Amino acid sequence: MRLWQLLSEHRADLLHQWTASLQANARPTAMSPRTLLDHLPDFIDDLIVALRAAAGVASDDSPASLPGESPISRVHGAQRLRAGISAAQLVEEYGLLHAVIVRFSHAHAVQRTLAEEEVLALSIARASMEAVTQYTDDRDQEQGLILGVLGHDLRSPLTTLRLAADTLIRRADLPDSVIKVLLRTFRSMNRMERLTGDLVDFARERRGFGMPILPAPMNLDEVCRVVVDDAEAQHADRAITLDARPRLACVLDRDRITQALQNLVGNALEHGGTSPVHVRAATEDAHVTVEVHNGGPPIPAALLPVLFDPFTRGDHTARSRSVGLGLYITQAIVRAHGGTLTVESTAEAGTTFRLSLPREVAAANVDLSR
Repeated sequence: MRLWQLLSEHRADLLHQWTASLQANARPTAMSPRTLLDHLPDFIDDLIVALRAAAGVASDDSPASLPGESPISRVHGAQRLRAGISAAQLVEEYGLLHAVIVRFSHAHAVQRTLAEEEVLALSIARASMEAVTQYTDDRDQEQGLILGVLGHDLRSPLTTLRLAADTLIRRADLPDSVIKVLLRTFRSMNRMERLTGDLVDFARERRGFGMPILPAPMNLDEVCRVVVDDAEAQHADRAITLDARPRLACVLDRDRITQALQNLVGNALEHGGTSPVHVRAATEDAHVTVEVHNGGPPIPAALLPVLFDPFTRGDHTARSRSVGLGLYITQAIVRAHGGTLTVESTAEAGTTFRLSLPREVAAANVDLSR
């Protein structure tokens, strides 16, 4: 008896053993046996056809590809996400299927050829890969949508709070203690607005919409001055310097560049200890550059390769107030402009983020899908 014959003749027994093995080895689940099986009967049918072909048995329904390359496994991955199954459990399901088939063939004294072994292993490996790919794609889309809705919905109450605080602070009879409270409230709301903006931008990136930019003529030195002045107003106890010659003309998205520089300066202030923060803007051929430097503790070497990943915080400590999106958003802004963002960090020289952008970015040439 060949392997394809065994699977064909004992298909129901095999499915029953896999279900029992899954329930015994995997985390308990409330799914019914029918839901647990999901796409497996169809997958076994395709596997039988592929094994027949490997054994040299002619078949009119021989597949053009291995079972794992069909849409069946992607549908399974999406179903498992909806059922609350983890990605690790999803991979375990396919591993158990392989083990059950091998155990089943040994029990029936079936000798598997090398060609059959390859078809079996590759089919299950590719099915697992396709299922996990769909699982993670759908999960990212779902999380991005949730974050986008959350960020968007938070803007309305923040606007209401800002209007209320603005109305109060205009009163002439307020004592100094109340004014100080209102100023702290404004600073907190500014931070919340930046965080919600980061959530919306992150959601757009994760859903594949890219970072939208609207390039227009601007002076980079003026943007740097605004960012530094705002930072000084919020951090009166810190030294922040700016080195930029006047009228660094360029064609970029002013709001996005401001956002990127605010993230970099804010990151330097948060992780630079008490050291001064230096901002330097200059031109280099057809590019403009901005460097943000602080002399604080160096970034750990192990963190550098993932520093621009989402939800990565600069020091991984409880004192960090960041959710870990600032550098990710900054890199997305730079890439949308066709530029680069790099970092150098040592105990001797401190930490320097270097942003390099083309002096002119044409809106028509911007790739929003990057």
